Amino acid sequence: MKEIFIFFAGFTLGASVALLLAPESGADLRANIKSKVDDDLPKLKSDFQASMKKTDQRLDKVEADLKKLKHSPDDKQEKYKMTTEEVTLVLVNAGYLSEADVDAAVVVLQDALVIDAAEDAQAEAAEDYSTQQDLVAEAEVWASEDAAEGDIESALVDDEIIEEAQDQMEVDKEVMVEAEVVIEAAYSDAAAALLAAELIDEAELEAVAVAIANAIDEEEE
Repeated sequence: MKEIFIFFAGFTLGASVALLLAPESGADLRANIKSKVDDDLPKLKSDFQASMKKTDQRLDKVEADLKKLKHSPDDKQEKYKMTTEEVTLVLVNAGYLSEADVDAAVVVLQDALVIDAAEDAQAEAAEDYSTQQDLVAEAEVWASEDAAEGDIESALVDDEIIEEAQDQMEVDKEVMVEAEVVIEAAYSDAAAALLAAELIDEAELEAVAVAIANAIDEEEE
């Protein structure tokens, strides 16, 4: 913002130099220079201050939105987490696990089916992605308004906000993909652990992994 004030101040100075080169008397030149500075400088200051205030307000809003996201309660994540006991019962009902082996299977799954951290990361990234999308849409409106008003400096700030939000969206997408890979691997690891404990048949290994994945996915929906 300071740069725009310097630019206009330089513009006024340039105009003053031009007046000095014009064929007028010294007294007239000085009067014209003083008049132009007196007329233009207050407006330049006012425009600069208004632009600063508008940008500050927008940056404050962006910061507030990000803080709200960071400190928002994670009730939804807790609601959708399925216990190992529930997964075990799904396997019993599907015929992959005997009722006599339920307790042993619960112990195995508690060690092998570790997806909480990945699910949390995935949920947080998805929520942040949505927030950044909203921010991009809002900043695009700001940029359009600023361009229409001729407020080039604020429009440039808006473009920076958009660019940073889009960069963060790419990061969020990468996190979601990586978390999904970890979660899918955990389903296979859980089935393999049940096989190693001789609680399921080898022929049903892949089907058990799919059943675990489907049980958790259905609970989240």
